[in-house]
Amino acid sequence: MESQNTLLLGDGKANYNKVLSHFGCASLDCIRGVAATDIQTYVDNEGLQFPPVEDGTYTNNILPSVVSGKFANVPILMGTNLDEAQIFLAVAGLDSGTSVVDGVLALTGLNISSIENSLLSMYAAKGVDGGLALLNR
Repeated sequence: MESQNTLLLGDGKANYNKVLSHFGCASLDCIRGVAATDIQTYVDNEGLQFPPVEDGTYTNNILPSVVSGKFANVPILMGTNLDEAQIFLAVAGLDSGTSVVDGVLALTGLNISSIENSLLSMYAAKGVDGGLALLNR
């Protein structure tokens, strides 16, 4: 497991039903026949989110289950990395590429333009272009 999404928004059951409906399905067996890339594209385009389920209901905080050991004991591989910073940046009001680097440096007390220019230049040389891309990697 990697980073837990701390902003567990959305109605997972309603979003699951939207996915089923979009692909003309009424069951899990049907949706299993749809290409994962098609499902991912639809979920991304619609901004659908799926909070975890606890005792048959959706929850926005899984920490009590983890701490108490009350969770399914099954193999799991889960994580988020690509564009992960966008959630945290949006909460801080830093949701545009032009405000990201300045904002993050200001939050850390490092308001030095030479640091900003050096960071952007170093990453641009490696093909990472722009503030959001820099902080999402």
